[in-house]
Amino acid sequence: MDCVFSIMLRRTAWNAAGRPSIGLSGAGRRILWIIDKRRGIPYIMERGIRVLGGNPPKHTNLSGGAQAYIGGQIRFESPAALWASGGSGRYPPVDGRQLELAVGVFRHYGYRVRSLGWDDATGEAKRYWEES
Repeated sequence: MDCVFSIMLRRTAWNAAGRPSIGLSGAGRRILWIIDKRRGIPYIMERGIRVLGGNPPKHTNLSGGAQAYIGGQIRFESPAALWASGGSGRYPPVDGRQLELAVGVFRHYGYRVRSLGWDDATGEAKRYWEES
């Protein structure tokens, strides 16, 4: 699929004003990602695409339906900083430690990362962006 990239090779597109084209809010501005031992960290914008009949992609589009270590969403705050969640219905983190290990992978590639974190009350990754 030509719209899937490795995050190690490409970060994000920037508009003429020097801001990330994906922003921090609104539909279609999230990026789905997975960590996959076969392909690294493929990702795709979460917006309708023609090859999927205009529907938004799912984490399984990134994995081809195969197993993945973990999946979630990111939003760029700046070229070097992003927000990350473990919000995947198919590949959720099993616990907060697994989520933090995944966030550490993004940090390893030089990003400053803010994780949405883990909700101990529900036993799940937090899935909502808290914007002021």
